[in-house]
Amino acid sequence: QSQDGITIVNEHGQVIEWNAGMERISGYSRAQMLGRPIWEVQLMMTPRNLQSPELLEKIKTSTRQAQQQINTTYINRINESTIERPDGELRITQMLIFPFQANRASLFAAIVRDVTELRKGEEELRRSQANLSEAERLAHLGHFMIEIPSGRISWSEETYRILDWPAGEAVPELKAVIQFIYPDDRQKMLEMVNLVLQDKTHFDL
Repeated sequence: QSQDGITIVNEHGQVIEWNAGMERISGYSRAQMLGRPIWEVQLMMTPRNLQSPELLEKIKTSTRQAQQQINTTYINRINESTIERPDGELRITQMLIFPFQANRASLFAAIVRDVTELRKGEEELRRSQANLSEAERLAHLGHFMIEIPSGRISWSEETYRILDWPAGEAVPELKAVIQFIYPDDRQKMLEMVNLVLQDKTHFDL
C-alpha cells in the first residue's frame, strides 16, 4: 500500500479518488472528500489564516485554466506547500499533478508526499552546522572532511580563516593541503589519511 497520497479529479473538477495515503496526510477521510470540487478541497487544506473567498475563486480559476491547458504552471512539476489538517497541525507536502486519459475522459491525478520530517531534519542540520561554525569561530578551531572514495576535501569556514584561504574558493588537493601542516607532523598525517582511504578506518589526530 502506497504511503503517498493519491487523488484523482474528473473533468468537472470533482474528486473521484482519495486514497488512504491522502487520508493519513490530510486528516480528511475518503467519504468527506469524494464528490467535492477540488477547489473546495484545496481551500479546506490551506492554512486557515490564509483562507478567503478571493483565494477560493483564484484556485477555481487556476483549476479551470489547467483543465483547458491555458495555464499549466503547476502541471507535471513538483510543487511544495504547507497544508493545515482539521486538528490544526501544519504539514509540508510535495505534490505532482498530471493529466491522463481514462475511458475517453480527461482526468487529473495528484501524488502527494508528506516531507515535514525531512524538512525538520534539514533545518536541524542547518542549525547544528551554524552552531558548530560559531563554536569553531570562538575557539579558533577548524575541521576538514575527506569524502571516500573520491578523496574530495571540504573545509569548515574557520579552516578557511585559519589558513587564510579565500572563502568560497576551491579547496586544494590533499598534497597541497599537507603543506599547511607542521613539517614534523606531515608524514603522520599522510599515513593516517591513506589508512582511512584504504580501510575506511576512523582516526583522531
